[in-house]
Amino acid sequence: MTKTDETKKKRSYWYSIAACALSGAVAGYIGADLITGGANGEVIDINVSQIVAILIGFILVMCTVIVGIGFTFPKAGMAMRMFEDIEEWEDERPMMGLSALGGGAWGGALIVLALAEPLGLFGSPVLLAVMGVLLIGFVYSSWRLLREYDELWQGVNAETCTYGMYLTLLIGGTWSVVAHLGFISALAPLDWISLLTATCLVGAILATRKRGMLED
Repeated sequence: MTKTDETKKKRSYWYSIAACALSGAVAGYIGADLITGGANGEVIDINVSQIVAILIGFILVMCTVIVGIGFTFPKAGMAMRMFEDIEEWEDERPMMGLSALGGGAWGGALIVLALAEPLGLFGSPVLLAVMGVLLIGFVYSSWRLLREYDELWQGVNAETCTYGMYLTLLIGGTWSVVAHLGFISALAPLDWISLLTATCLVGAILATRKRGMLED
């Protein structure tokens, strides 16, 4: 199979993934609104950094749900144009499962981190244990994915990292310079985690688009 054929074959995988950004943002906004409303109308103190982290986390969780549906139900995956037939589903299934695990773990970690302070969970052993499990799941799935990637996906992954790095340097570096000069506040640790995640997501879109995987 030529590189062009592989690109056409795997292009459909990203049509359904693109939809998760909008649905995740909507779900994240609704979730953040419910959280800030609190139980029985009591307002939970939550800042912009935490809301942004929740939104990004929900986007990753929605991606996980969509990929998980395609991973579990091949007919649904074909309807969402993740793959063309059962044979392709069988080939892509290991990578889809690992992608769902990694995306869900990191998205969940972002949401947990964002809610730790508003819910008064700082210093909680349970919180530390939950974060440990989520991070182990993310690291494990990432390591396994690197071994599952073929030549095409290795290239996409490398370009995603490159785009993400330069976007992080551009946005985070510029912000840090201006903050160092005293004009604005410096980014908090949670802001950096959100920024790194967001730039990787944008980098993935740019990398796949460059290779024609988002074109009709």
